[in-house]
Amino acid sequence: MSKLVLASDSNGAATYVTAAETFVSRIGAALGFTSFVNSAISGQQATGILSNLSTQVLAHSPNACIVMIGTNDMEAAYTANVLNSTLLPAYLATMGSIIDQVKAAGIALTVFSPPMSRSGEFNARMAELAEALRDLCRVKVVGFFDVFGEMQRDARRMARDEFLQCWYNPASADLYHLGPVGQPLRPGVEPVQPPPAPPSRALQLFLADQLDQLLL
Repeated sequence: MSKLVLASDSNGAATYVTAAETFVSRIGAALGFTSFVNSAISGQQATGILSNLSTQVLAHSPNACIVMIGTNDMEAAYTANVLNSTLLPAYLATMGSIIDQVKAAGIALTVFSPPMSRSGEFNARMAELAEALRDLCRVKVVGFFDVFGEMQRDARRMARDEFLQCWYNPASADLYHLGPVGQPLRPGVEPVQPPPAPPSRALQLFLADQLDQLLL
């Protein structure tokens, strides 16, 4: 039996969509995992995953793990007027510890950047976090997929209403959480389709490159 576990915040917990529409279910099914564990906890920051890594990840003895965290770290810093120059070193040190411990346990790891929000100023800061996270994963030699970058590319080429419908729940004023079609990524660049939908082409290509690692 192959098992995939997701450690995340409310973006991964996704209590506002069905279980089949969450990141871990969509990606696990796409990759052929036979068991998916959603260890995401709403409101969690990176330090929460690190402090509870044994229960959220290691205790499940997964073959592979996805970590997607950072929205609440950025939200707390943004609300308290803490600059990225202060936030990012602490965040990256925590992520580095998570990566090291997951790798040491022999678990194949892929890190996802946090998604965009509907706040332009927030996103300007999150773009720097996503880039720094990419660099960390490159140094640590673990998989990385840029959810933020995928959304940013769509935001640049789509009309606002089209973008919001593709990624968010149009009936909600929620600034952060993705709607069903955005879980995990909308299907390629085709017209919006009702859920359940497959991962985007970009994500499919990325995961194809990761198969040898993920399915050990």
